Amino acid sequence: MENVARIIITIFFIGLIALAIIFFGVFGLVPLEKIGKLGSNKNGDTVRVEYVPVEGEKNVPAEAATSTVPIVENTGPAEMPQQPETTPNIPSEVTTPSGKVVRLDVPPGSPNAPQQSVPITEGQVPVGSIRLMMREGGFVPQSFTVRKGQEVTLAVSSGDDRTHVFMFKDTRLSAIAIGVGPGETRIMKFTPPVDGTFPFFCAVPGHEGSGETGRMIVIE
Repeated sequence: MENVARIIITIFFIGLIALAIIFFGVFGLVPLEKIGKLGSNKNGDTVRVEYVPVEGEKNVPAEAATSTVPIVENTGPAEMPQQPETTPNIPSEVTTPSGKVVRLDVPPGSPNAPQQSVPITEGQVPVGSIRLMMREGGFVPQSFTVRKGQEVTLAVSSGDDRTHVFMFKDTRLSAIAIGVGPGETRIMKFTPPVDGTFPFFCAVPGHEGSGETGRMIVIE
């Protein structure tokens, strides 16, 4: 009787082992090479995963057959982004003590252009101003000298019964324009941006041709 019990127990365990083998063979672990292949994309962007169905498996979704996942590579400590280079002020740009940016290369009368004064009397002309008279036939004087980087107060007057407009030919000084009526005097302040010789003229049609020209000499 005892032997019969041992035989039954042995057959029972053999059956359990057989069931386990069948279960894991069909539903359990599948060899790694059956799952798919992993490889890095030569372009360095993604990993391609190819799904290989288990033998006998049907109706595998298309999106499950092939998919891509991003590659994250450890390239060491992150580099600090480079700061953009600061663009220096162009020579024709000046910041006043009040914080206003004054540009000399913009159209006359622009918000950032230096502004001419209202007509002033002889006694209101600031001491140290560059005096310049415009009249038929030419400027008096025809040239003047200033220093680069130092503020200039230019006082322009009409020496006859005509209207005149003082302007420079150089586009770096295009914002400087002083218009005066008969007998008027106006002033404008500006800072010469670079050294060199800068021709000026009367912008009223016909006046330049009659000799109303001159030059500003800027020295270091």
